[in-house]
Amino acid sequence: MKSKPISKPAWLHPASYFLLWAGVLLWVQALALSWLLLMSAGWLLLACWCSWPAMRIGLRRLLPLVVVAYVAFGWTVPGDAAWPSQYAPSWQGLLVASRHSGQLLLMSAVARCVLWYLSRDEVLLGLRTLLWPLRGCRIEVDRLALQVALTLYQVDEFLSRQPLRWQEVQEALRNWQQPLPHLPAITLQSRRFALRDGLVFLVFGLVVFGGYQIG
Repeated sequence: MKSKPISKPAWLHPASYFLLWAGVLLWVQALALSWLLLMSAGWLLLACWCSWPAMRIGLRRLLPLVVVAYVAFGWTVPGDAAWPSQYAPSWQGLLVASRHSGQLLLMSAVARCVLWYLSRDEVLLGLRTLLWPLRGCRIEVDRLALQVALTLYQVDEFLSRQPLRWQEVQEALRNWQQPLPHLPAITLQSRRFALRDGLVFLVFGLVVFGGYQIG
């Protein structure tokens, strides 16, 4: 979870970025396939520009899932053959696989951009704000948010190792209770939602409505 290389605070409340990320995932469900693939390509380019080392590792792990999606849907969804052969996949299956692959790549790219832009303290603040309603269930929100933030950091540090062998995965699972070296200092911040957060959500709502009209 590489943070942005500047100390300037985020323009919006950190929780707003997570909510917008979730809103984008809901919005793309209604978009046409061409718009979805165009958005996925744009966000992938932006994510690679923001954090190429992390995206390179992420893409290497996502590409097998994309291949599996095309194989699974291409040869299981009935429809017109992609080329004259009884073993050819169906066009309808390839279109379904393209939609699922585009959504997967878009979700990963937007999440990488959000985690790159926010600092670790802001990520903790955003998670703490989103989990705040769980206080009504007597859940320690501060501890839960801190555990999630530290888990994101540990996973990012672990996956960034090159090369990553199965023996290393087994060793890490056996020693999961050992403290992580060079653990970053995380400060619990406090910040309120501002008027611009509401304006951004209003504009985003209009865009989502327009997206449903396009889809």
